[in-house]
Amino acid sequence: MNKNRTPSSWHALDLFRRQIPDATLKRLVYYARCVRLFREQGHHIVLSEEIGRKCGVHGAVVRKDFSFFGEFGVRGRGYDVVALDNHLESLFDSVGNFFSILVGVGRLGHAIADHVHSSYKTRIVAAFDRDADHCAISADIPVLSMTELPQVVRDQRIQCAILAIPSVEVQAVVDQLVDAGIRIILSLALRPIQVPDGVSVGFLDVLSEVEYLFLRHSQREEST
Repeated sequence: MNKNRTPSSWHALDLFRRQIPDATLKRLVYYARCVRLFREQGHHIVLSEEIGRKCGVHGAVVRKDFSFFGEFGVRGRGYDVVALDNHLESLFDSVGNFFSILVGVGRLGHAIADHVHSSYKTRIVAAFDRDADHCAISADIPVLSMTELPQVVRDQRIQCAILAIPSVEVQAVVDQLVDAGIRIILSLALRPIQVPDGVSVGFLDVLSEVEYLFLRHSQREEST
């Protein structure tokens, strides 16, 4: 790190001017949460190795990820926690709001809604279910009928939907979401989804992640 550079040299708009690897973008989300925790605990300086330990990566990876936005910090002394937290916050603020809707209010949908709290940028503003009259998840998250989805998406300018529904229903619901104006979809069902250009799709499968962790752990044990 350059001794003469500080976090003030990091501009959030660089996110849009440079080709940032997907893996780096994903880690930035965890870095932001980790740095905020350091700040809340009263730390003034944090080393890249400390951030890396909490996020499961080497300190060199942290430094390389941050280098996409310019060099900052002081070699051997680390990063100013408040300044780093503020700049990570500005990065997220430059994207806009993180309002999302949840489709599916079964056990999995309940678990997702219960997991959302103030440390996350994402806010679930409404949930939708075919049986909305018999569903409830939180006083802060109304459960509405699927017929109300287009108006909510339009009125609140929602871009993202989280799907916690059976695999057989996914494509039909995705078609509804795209027609309503949704452009970001996270599906918790590993089933191929057809979407038009301009729609970003992600998948999250807990058991696949567990299997990955088994493989990674086994590999590390073999190398020691």
